[in-house]
Amino acid sequence: MGASVPFVGRRPEIDCIRALLADAIAGSPRILLLSADAGMGKTRLLREMRPAFEEKATVLVGRCYEGSTISYRPFVEIVQTCLDSFADRFDELSAGDRAVIERLAGKSVPASRDLPSAGDAAALFLAIYSLGMSLARDRPLVLIIDDLHWADDATVELLGHLSSAVLEASQRGPTPVLLVSAFRGSELPPGAGHLVDRLQREEECALTELPGLPEDDVAALVRVIGFRRPSHQLIGTIYEATRGNPLFIQEAVAYLKESNFVISRGGYEVTTLAPADLRLPGEVTDAISARLRSLSAEHRRVLTLGAFLGDVFDFNTLARIAAADEDLLLDALEEAIRQRFIVTEGPDFRFAHPLVRHVLYSEASVPRRQRLHHQIATALEEIYADSIDERIEVIAHHLLNSGDRADPAKVVEFCRGAGERALSLYAWRDAARYFEASVNAATLVDLSTKDLAALHYAAGLAYYRDHDRGPCLDHYERAIEAYAAVGDIAGHARALVDRTNCQITQGTASYGSLADVQPLEELTGQLAEEHPALQARALALLSQVYWTGRCPDRAEELALQALAIALQLHDDSLQTKAYSSLALSQFQLLRVKESVQYWRESLSCARNVGDVWAQGWSLSRIPMGELLLGRLDQAVEDAQQGREVMRRSHDWAELSLTLGTLVSVSAVRGNFRDAEQYAYEALVAAVRSDYPWGAAQFLPTLAYARAMRGAFAEAEDALDVLVTPGKLFEQPGKAIHNVVWLYRQLVALLSGQSGSDAEEVQGRLARIMGRGQADATALAGLGAALELGIAMHADAPFDRWERTMISALDAGIAFTTAWPFLVRRLTAQAAAHGRRWDEAESRFQAAIEISTRCGALPEGARTRLDWAGMLAARGHAGDRARAAAMVSEASATFQALGMDPFVLRAGTLAAELDATVPAASPRRETYPARLSEREVEVLRLVAKGRSNQQIADEYVLSVKTVARHMSNIFAKVGVENRSGATAFAFEHGLASAGAQIRRSPADQDTAANPASTFGQN
Repeated sequence: MGASVPFVGRRPEIDCIRALLADAIAGSPRILLLSADAGMGKTRLLREMRPAFEEKATVLVGRCYEGSTISYRPFVEIVQTCLDSFADRFDELSAGDRAVIERLAGKSVPASRDLPSAGDAAALFLAIYSLGMSLARDRPLVLIIDDLHWADDATVELLGHLSSAVLEASQRGPTPVLLVSAFRGSELPPGAGHLVDRLQREEECALTELPGLPEDDVAALVRVIGFRRPSHQLIGTIYEATRGNPLFIQEAVAYLKESNFVISRGGYEVTTLAPADLRLPGEVTDAISARLRSLSAEHRRVLTLGAFLGDVFDFNTLARIAAADEDLLLDALEEAIRQRFIVTEGPDFRFAHPLVRHVLYSEASVPRRQRLHHQIATALEEIYADSIDERIEVIAHHLLNSGDRADPAKVVEFCRGAGERALSLYAWRDAARYFEASVNAATLVDLSTKDLAALHYAAGLAYYRDHDRGPCLDHYERAIEAYAAVGDIAGHARALVDRTNCQITQGTASYGSLADVQPLEELTGQLAEEHPALQARALALLSQVYWTGRCPDRAEELALQALAIALQLHDDSLQTKAYSSLALSQFQLLRVKESVQYWRESLSCARNVGDVWAQGWSLSRIPMGELLLGRLDQAVEDAQQGREVMRRSHDWAELSLTLGTLVSVSAVRGNFRDAEQYAYEALVAAVRSDYPWGAAQFLPTLAYARAMRGAFAEAEDALDVLVTPGKLFEQPGKAIHNVVWLYRQLVALLSGQSGSDAEEVQGRLARIMGRGQADATALAGLGAALELGIAMHADAPFDRWERTMISALDAGIAFTTAWPFLVRRLTAQAAAHGRRWDEAESRFQAAIEISTRCGALPEGARTRLDWAGMLAARGHAGDRARAAAMVSEASATFQALGMDPFVLRAGTLAAELDATVPAASPRRETYPARLSEREVEVLRLVAKGRSNQQIADEYVLSVKTVARHMSNIFAKVGVENRSGATAFAFEHGLASAGAQIRRSPADQDTAANPASTFGQN
């Protein structure tokens, strides 16, 4: 990255370098080999580290130069720096060493351009080594040799001797030296390559290969150097073209800013340019250009035509475009194979490296490029005239890049067809790009307003599926205006329905607030006679609008109207939507059994028409319903089906909901570690989709899983994510803040360290729960209020809250989501609180039966503990003995699950009963130094060079919590810094297992990050 460009990312590499520096300062020499492709920013990274180096060490830098004929060039720079800044150090050297160094620096005689004799080389090595050790005695030394791939043989030899001598010196005493060599790994000459291979085998050496920036960092860099609000589509295009290479990103952004290929949609920047067409910097491609000059002009022309066809091209198409003798073509291709520019793949040819193709493509002038693209498009139309649909995306690509040579009407036609094909393949990003291009080209042709509206509508749909809300809403708005202008009521209604759908499903409409439905309702009434199918769609969507506004009765009414029409028309697609809307209304009315059945009907209809996207909508919600009903095995089975479907449809929003259910099921069963794993995966999906509502369910569950084990600070961290502006919600609403406050009070209650005033808590409880209604997803908040009120002996409306919970039981609901309560246990607690002993006992018994049947170990043990407390309070004959037995059984489960807060509670109650509980058997030490599992997880990431912030992001923790874990790790393993902790991790085999703990518990062959399982468009 250029110095004027802000530095972005590279936290793992920075932390790794800091750790090596800390080791060196402590007296243990270290060698860093920093390898990177051209443009990855190795020199910039070292420049960014320079202040950190200089704060604690003397820093000497020498650089190798391409084509330099001066031997030892980087060491010449180093000794010249020493002569200027550390002249006093030369007094400590022998006369011979001073003479050698002065000669090297050109102070006595000019630096030689010839290799010295063996004796001179040995003298030079000893002199440089003596000077370095002299400097290191007073202050740690960092010596950097940059661009080692351009080093002369003499420099490589001297660096090798110096490295060996420094490592040997450490055996005699502290040697505070860090040697850094940076190079392009793919361009190392044999001598330097052998040195790198040898050094890698040294224990003190670390090889860091600088990768491309991840997509999040690409987005950050793009924002600071070019585009304020880049769309997902624009970021994806830049990432695919550059693979995260910072220099490439700069060039690509500059090219996009200079061109007319970026426009604003809904306040977001989008592009119509394909990734392969973005320009890359010349300094990266010059070496390849030089190699290509070895080809004859004709052979190079043939290869250039291949480059225009793509990364992979076939001979027949090439022959048709080249209009040359086939033997001459084959000669050219075979010569390119011999020189390793291309390779064969069956009957096709593939460029050996994407940069080869890029160089050939970009060296053509713009007019020539446009001519060749147009020539290829014309040829492909003729070749594939009978199967044009199969090649329409390729032809559209070439027409799009033909400039003025292409007929705009044809660009509109083919880009529209390519967009439709991309939609059918779930390639939402490609679809958005082609429809955007079609819309732009439409301004140059006499396209009807109605046809233009259709293009805007299709573009809106593509952006919606890719979770690009801004461009989506902009296109839908333009479609609405155009359809209205021509009086197309059907098109107007369809665009209005889908715009409203985007608003309520992608976060612009607030749950609990009713959107303005008047325009849609008025339009819906006009559709009945001529467009009944569209009326059904509008009614189904209106039902969801009322559901969002928490008006379930009206939502149910509208969904039933939509379903009646759909059934009358025998339209499975309409039934899919109507059943889904009806299911939502039932869910809000606590009719969970009915909602699950309706979602299954919706799923069946979606399968009938092959609508994978709609299947995901049902499969993300069915598992949640099954969880509420206590059918946990079925919930897991359905959720896993949903994950497979969403891999196909690339629907990150629904994936976050589906994984959220797996978080809850794991927590209900006491598989708290699995709950953590699923939550990490779910959060990635939620952030990628900008869809926060799944996180509103699974993050409280993650907090629950942590609080149950006494990780109270980590529980708070999970809740913080929900209410921190910009994390998931741009501005979290009052409802989110209220429910998070409830869960925080539960965490404080469990920790026994509540700092809130009891009267204040009771007052807020009454205010929060005194309004609104408890739908199925809100039951957890009501359960939290009920448990808090009972624990605090609050003057609260227990009767009303209890009646709601009993209504949930009557509807078959066994568990809540978000914070997984066993509903029967809560009602038993309420009865015991009211001293309705017999009723409470009956409910406790039923709760035990449910928890046993479902395998809900935590809630089963809590039920026994609560029941024991009730028996102790009642004091009937035999109650104390029964209570003691229950406490003992509960305590054993708490210990097995690591639920330490409840182990303490059980022990306290047992003491009151003069009962004994199983002695807490010491847990088997799985890890050395008595490290906890979380501390080992943190240590593994430290060993990988992760910063505290990155560890916090990875495990949904605060930086403060990670710092506390780091402090505990240092104390337990007896080290003072990260480098010491890293050494401990490697010494005890803890560093190599990091990949294992990032696996999803029910899918061990799939990485937890959805980006590894979702095909990128």
